[in-house]
Amino acid sequence: MHNMMDLTSRECKAYLFAGGDLAVVPLGAVERLGPHLPLGARNMVVEAIARLLAEKNNGLCLPVIPYSTLYDTHMQQGSIDIEPELMHRYCYDLCNELTANKFKRIVFVSFQEELYYLGHEYFQDKNIAVAHLTPDFYFDVPDTTVASLDEHGREFWRFVGCLSAMENKKMITQVFVKTQQYFDVYEPLVNHGKRSLDLLGRTGHKMLDGEWRFYPVNLGKGLEKQPTSFIQPSQELIEKARDELIAWLDSLSPSFEDLSKYQTFLDRTAYNRPV
Repeated sequence: MHNMMDLTSRECKAYLFAGGDLAVVPLGAVERLGPHLPLGARNMVVEAIARLLAEKNNGLCLPVIPYSTLYDTHMQQGSIDIEPELMHRYCYDLCNELTANKFKRIVFVSFQEELYYLGHEYFQDKNIAVAHLTPDFYFDVPDTTVASLDEHGREFWRFVGCLSAMENKKMITQVFVKTQQYFDVYEPLVNHGKRSLDLLGRTGHKMLDGEWRFYPVNLGKGLEKQPTSFIQPSQELIEKARDELIAWLDSLSPSFEDLSKYQTFLDRTAYNRPV
């Protein structure tokens, strides 16, 4: 009952009438993430996280929005890049519609960094807090496995964890087959320019054609030092990734409760600037 698309209009009204007010919006991407992952991998990730969050926090999960703005991969074959201005307007209008339907808590699950500005603008315009949850926070949980993964190994780790939580065994099998097929075929290329920019904080920037190339999963360290010993991922990684995902999502429940309290505060407070 937490998938909004499965509800009738009367059932949706009953949810809102009973005090439900949480809409979780998965905003994904069609993006090349290497030869071993499907182009829709990030759609599957944000949809899994959004569905689980809705179930755990009595919310409604909207259908996944499949396209968004891309950064590193926007010029790669198979990637579909949408201008940030268009995505901002689209998501802003979506917030308007959800608010008109009496939803008071709106949480986007997405890799799109510009959603930060959407939340800030919507708060100022409408006095409603719109939250942006990035799956990258998944990696902030202290864990020995995560710490040992490079960026693309973590992408794989996150992906199979979400697939396992959704019991998508068919896609898990496909990904492992593709990983074995392409393993150690492509030489890794580290973009030092991007890494230097990241030292200034998380940045959203476009890369030139050929500046960044994704490669099969690497579970080793020291990418700058060649040669690097590549280690193929094992099936044991799936259960650990799934368990870490569930633990992370459980840890977010107090934040959803705080968001509800914060919205109550906004509803009761008038912001009148003194003369």
